[in-house]
Amino acid sequence: EAQRRLLAFVDQPGITGVLVAIRWTARLYPMDSEIDAPAFDNHEGGIERDLPFRRNLAMDGDGLMTDAAPAKTRALADYLVSLAALKPTVVLDPVPEVGWMPPRLNLLAMAGGGQAPDVISTAWARYRQRNAAAIRLLNADPMTQLRHSRPQALLCNSRVTARCVVQAQGALYYADDDHLSMLGARLVVDDMLSQFDAPP
Repeated sequence: EAQRRLLAFVDQPGITGVLVAIRWTARLYPMDSEIDAPAFDNHEGGIERDLPFRRNLAMDGDGLMTDAAPAKTRALADYLVSLAALKPTVVLDPVPEVGWMPPRLNLLAMAGGGQAPDVISTAWARYRQRNAAAIRLLNADPMTQLRHSRPQALLCNSRVTARCVVQAQGALYYADDDHLSMLGARLVVDDMLSQFDAPP
């Protein structure tokens, strides 16, 4: 029912495009052995503490709720393909997670008489490992009409080699351990909107 109402809304003449931004990896958990946990551990000491355990489910072919990967894969494809069939649809790839609270790291450094770190970052390899399943599903064959915004291209390997930047040269890109700051969000939103001018 909720999806039917969403599609009816999107199908209105005044709607010209759709942006889809979800914390894909957390929402797909559990998925076999591909997604290690709902909360993020950056493997460098930063562990997200406030994300409650969720067992995310989808309906299988028999109408039963399950956390099995095939049902989730089918539900994800059905959802996104149905949107793209109505209007140009831009999907946001997983935003790099942090694990630390950047404002807290800055405050601790300054409270100790120092300065805020010039760079806070996480490993690019950890981003790829953590989000491999979600990125694969979002780029699967049924979803070729989708347009993609790739925040990993904006935040990883661009300002710091082999790292995903959280803070650099006084610019704070994250408000907490998994939400972008206004600066980070502006980067991503501008890229998402630009994808409407790109071919699918």
